[in-house]
Amino acid sequence: MKHLYLKIIPFFILLFSSALSHAEESGVAIPAISGEIMSARVQKDDTLMDLALREGFGFENIVNSNKEHDPWNPETGSHITL
Repeated sequence: MKHLYLKIIPFFILLFSSALSHAEESGVAIPAISGEIMSARVQKDDTLMDLALREGFGFENIVNSNKEHDPWNPETGSHITL
């Protein structure tokens, strides 16, 4: 049974690297790498929940990254860290 894992693990590594390579070549969006800073501009009547849903990020993560902004009434035009 131990030897089966030694055969399966390289297969999954190869499969994942092949899928990632294909995604890059076909122009598929790949999620941001941890550490990359992204932001979005607040539009009229936006809440941080609206931004989270629109940008595909977790609401709690956005709130924790933007403690200086009111989650339910951020200032229109301000930049929110995603």
